[in-house]
Order: sequence, then C-alpha cells, then structure tokens
Amino acid sequence: MRVPVIVNLLILAVTAGCPRDWTPINDKTCLYFGGAQVSFPQVKVACHTVGGIPVKITDTFINNLVLQQAQNANLTQAYIGVEQLFDLRYWVYADEMQSNLTYVKWGSGEPNNDLYCATIDVQNGGVWKAHNCQDSLPYFCSTDATPDDGSTTPNPVTLPPGTCDQGWKSFGGYCYYMHNFTTINDGQHWDLFNFTDAKALCEGMNATLASIHSQAENDFIYDMVVSRAATEEDKAYGHPCDWAPAWIGMYHQPNPNSTHWVDGSPVDYCDYPNGCIIAEMYNVGFLVHNDPTCFPTRPKSWFWWVFRAHYARYVCKKLATPMADRMFHGIGYE
Repeated sequence: MRVPVIVNLLILAVTAGCPRDWTPINDKTCLYFGGAQVSFPQVKVACHTVGGIPVKITDTFINNLVLQQAQNANLTQAYIGVEQLFDLRYWVYADEMQSNLTYVKWGSGEPNNDLYCATIDVQNGGVWKAHNCQDSLPYFCSTDATPDDGSTTPNPVTLPPGTCDQGWKSFGGYCYYMHNFTTINDGQHWDLFNFTDAKALCEGMNATLASIHSQAENDFIYDMVVSRAATEEDKAYGHPCDWAPAWIGMYHQPNPNSTHWVDGSPVDYCDYPNGCIIAEMYNVGFLVHNDPTCFPTRPKSWFWWVFRAHYARYVCKKLATPMADRMFHGIGYE
C-alpha cells in the first residue's frame, strides 16, 4: 500500500498551481486532457466548463507535451486550439480574442483552407492538420496556473529530481542533452553536423535545439559544453578546434532581417558580443563554446555561421517529464 501514497504525494508536488486533473506545462500554464470524443464547438464548451480554452500552443515545448500526453493516451489525433476565421483563409488561436498564431507546426501541404479546425497528428511527430470541425475527437484544454496563496503571480512549479532520461541533465524544469565528440566508423573522421542536421536529430528525440533565456541557463549550458578540444586527436584533419563548438537553437534569416529560436520562444537573452539581431545576407545558426585551449582570450562565447557549416556537437532541450507521469507509465512503478 505504500506505493500509491508516494504517487499521491508526487502528484501533489508536480501539480501545485494547477487545478485537479490538470498537468503543469510550465510555471504559467496548465494542460487538461478531455478523453470524451466531441465536435470542436463542443470542445470550446467543455474547456470553458473546466475553466480553460482549447489548448493554446505557443512553442515547441507545449506542442511536445501535448504530443506526449496524446501518445500516453494511445490517441492518433486530437483537437487543439487553432481555428480558421470563416472564409478569411486566416488561422488564429481559439481563445476569446482570436489572437494571431505565434507558433505553427503544420504538416506537409497544410493547412487545408477548406477546413476550419485543427488537430495534432500523433502518428506523424505532432504536426498539425486542418480538420472537419464536426468530427468527434478527443481534445486538450489549457488555462493559466494560479498559486496556492491567491497572489496574482504564479508560483514556479518545481519538478522533483530524476525527471530526465539517462544522458540528459536537468535545469529549471527542462532536460538538456549535448551530443559530444564522436567519430564515424573509420575511427578517424569526426561526426559532423550542420544546423539542419542538428535540429532534426534533436527533434527525433522529441526535443529541439536549445533556447537560452537567462544568464543562469546560459552558464548551465556553458558548463555542459566545456571542452579542451586542442588536446583531442583529430586524425583526419588535424584541426580539432575547428569542429569543437556546439549548435544551439538560435537562427537568423535575412528576409526579413530577424533572429529567432527554433522552438518559437521569445528572443529575450543574448550572449553574442554585438547583439543577436545581425546584418547578414545568409541563413545562419548560432553556436556556443567554452574552451580555453582553442579560444584562450574568450573561452566562453556565442558566435554564428552559415547553416551548411559542420560542427561536432549540438545541445538539445525538452520539457522534463513529471515524476508522477513516469510512475504511471512504467518508470519506477511496480
């Protein structure tokens, strides 16, 4: 009888700030799974009844959590809070303001503008598909987290330790993975990855190239990527420092001239000396290094280079899995 008691305590620990039966997405938002199959107009009513709206997906991390919850429920698809304004060929969030989309993950050939609602496609990596609003499907809702003390600022949700997969490191409710130096089968040539390669490899682990939003998070990633590459053996080329930096998820596009994180989160932190809004005519990605042997005058730094350039390392990031969810799905539960 002890295990259920422990599980209940863990549930309370990870759901602080969210109503009963809701899952914390981050310190500001909660997620609800509606298992009943209903039409999208009924989804709006159902979400309102439980105090929310059809789930508002604003970045990769929320999309991945919805995908994970849908996978846990053995779904193939579910309604999300995205809809088309009637006859305007314009897609918006299904909130009270019908606000503009700040993040999209449409599948190939989507959206089909002859349809007016949207689903997350569980069998194809969480891409979105336009859907007939009258079809009956499961759904997800979201709502703002509220603190237990009644104040207006949500309390941060502190996840218990041990919520990251083996090989990943935990920080601030997220898990981070760094692909370190490896060689191909001949044992001499290093594995090298361009920006697109690294992005796809992270996404293959239900993660994304890492975004960075504070000095503390930046320092954490610097600690992850610390190296002494000049002492590494590069049998093929003899220039290990050329490959040592690690891709992160920031990228610049020239038209229009703008800089973004691949996960859709805001660019609210930058450690590039001249700022992260740059004047460059090519698509470029950002990298980090922390290596006194290769860069003695500035061991820790960000820099950028073209998408097609190849480097040996990259850093991925994803939401930590709540311990209670792991307990119920075969990790540590007996």
